[in-house]
Amino acid sequence: MTALRAGKKGKWNENADEAAAAFRRAIREFGGYQTAQDFSFVVNRLLYLPETRRLIAWDTQSQVRLLMVVNQDAVMEEKFRKRQEQLRQLDSQKRHLHVVVGKLEQQISTSSEIAGYKQSEQDRGKNAGHETATNLGDLVDRLRKVARERVTADAHMASAARALSDVSLEVEGLRERIELIEATLVEGFLSKQERESALALHKLAESGICPACGTVQPELQAEAEQRSRSGLCMLCGSELRFESSNQLNTLRSQLKEKTRSQEAVGVEHILASAKLQGIIDEQESIQTEINQIRSEDPSLTLLERSIPIKSGKDLLIQKDELARQEADLEGQIIELRQDLERDYKRFRDSIDSRLHGLHAAYSEYATAFLGLSCDLEEVPQGQMMSLSILVPKFGETVRPNEESCSEAQRFFLDIAFRMALIDLASDVSEGSGTFICETPETALDMSYVDNVVKMFRSFADKGHNLILTANVQTDGIARKLLADIPRTERASRVLNLFDIGQLSDVHRADITRLKQAISKTLS
Repeated sequence: MTALRAGKKGKWNENADEAAAAFRRAIREFGGYQTAQDFSFVVNRLLYLPETRRLIAWDTQSQVRLLMVVNQDAVMEEKFRKRQEQLRQLDSQKRHLHVVVGKLEQQISTSSEIAGYKQSEQDRGKNAGHETATNLGDLVDRLRKVARERVTADAHMASAARALSDVSLEVEGLRERIELIEATLVEGFLSKQERESALALHKLAESGICPACGTVQPELQAEAEQRSRSGLCMLCGSELRFESSNQLNTLRSQLKEKTRSQEAVGVEHILASAKLQGIIDEQESIQTEINQIRSEDPSLTLLERSIPIKSGKDLLIQKDELARQEADLEGQIIELRQDLERDYKRFRDSIDSRLHGLHAAYSEYATAFLGLSCDLEEVPQGQMMSLSILVPKFGETVRPNEESCSEAQRFFLDIAFRMALIDLASDVSEGSGTFICETPETALDMSYVDNVVKMFRSFADKGHNLILTANVQTDGIARKLLADIPRTERASRVLNLFDIGQLSDVHRADITRLKQAISKTLS
């Protein structure tokens, strides 16, 4: 940023530092971004899709960061990202240390001095850290195993919770429909009874007037109202006989079946919850032991690797110290990973209602393109930590990576995901969005052109801005998108680069035919 101007009539600020500071301030105050880097990331990774086709639909880090930046009222994305970087650095240190320990073990295994060396009791006392390091290493191995089990248990628990939520919603919906039909039937029957009893029951229900003596009886009125709500006769309490409804019978049958499913899923949810809690308890117990060992016998500072090893005993001592520090790093990594995973889960839970909107928008765009139902499915991703991301699901199959889709599918499903995210960001900021895409038809089969046009139109109809570059074609996306725009306005929607750009020799030789094709597109 070398210059900045305040408003259309403002003077340019030629001071580079002041202009940069003013730009960052404008990004925060008017754009709502925490940093200029967030703004740059959103523009370059979400709003702009170049011909290099750098996808985000299956990119774990990009998807996580974009979700957090778009929903920055619910999370501090920069803090989360820095802690992720800290986790990567710790893991890199541990891996480097592991290599050094491996080399020392190789030296020890080939050392003739160590092969014939037997420690005295005094030597063992000096090298007492060896046993501690071994114990700590065993505990870390157990903790690593339990951490893997917890990832699996977490996924099972989440799956059971989603299944229970889904079936519970269905049960509740069926109950509401049954209650509505029952109320309608009872109301109809009572209306018929009212007509036949000259409004006596109506007077009882509304005013508490006894049908026999005409006096006000509040207790009789309350009893009559209670019976009426239960579908019984107001006077005697017998069950009312009204015609059965086929729809009501069907709904009751469905409710019975769904209730059984709810009970079965509920049991699975309880078992999954109990298993997860058991793993968490074991994990916390092991972590407590590790913390105790680390506090009582803190790791020694990593020895300078340039110091020559003079004896076999020195090799053993250094290996023990490095092994202890490797175990210590592993413990830190597990703790930080768990904290990050908990924070990410809390973030996803806090934006759950917004994610429903994201799912709906994606389904609309992706289904329009594919011509068959397509939704988002949540799957766990990440090697260092488990971060669930959203991937396409169509044809009854989850597409966990871009290789599971054709070239055209992966490209336009990525566009659908981008436009759904822009929808989400627009809802949060209560504004409109802009999507810039270079030559989308280059990855497109002819049969999908109309579907893509429908998808883009749906996006534009929501008030968003759509900027596309297109090759000159007589029956491409550009002509079909312009078809709904009044003819007198079409030229204002198109920037003809042949009028302002540098032409190649090929273009100059064929410029007449190119202009004819452009004219046809506009007319």
